[in-house]
Amino acid sequence: MGSLESRTAVWRARKAASTHFVAIGLIADLLRWLSAHDGDPNYALDLAHVRFEAEAGAAG
Repeated sequence: MGSLESRTAVWRARKAASTHFVAIGLIADLLRWLSAHDGDPNYALDLAHVRFEAEAGAAG
């Protein structure tokens, strides 16, 4: 069995990967929903990205 540090690193990497997969699934579901309701998923994604960048820039 590995050291506590190596086991903790593995746990954190798995948690991060899981979190990313959940976020990707949520975003994909939202884009599908938007498309089904006559929205433009690419336009919404572009605007969301611009907003994210602006807010990240304002916070940092």
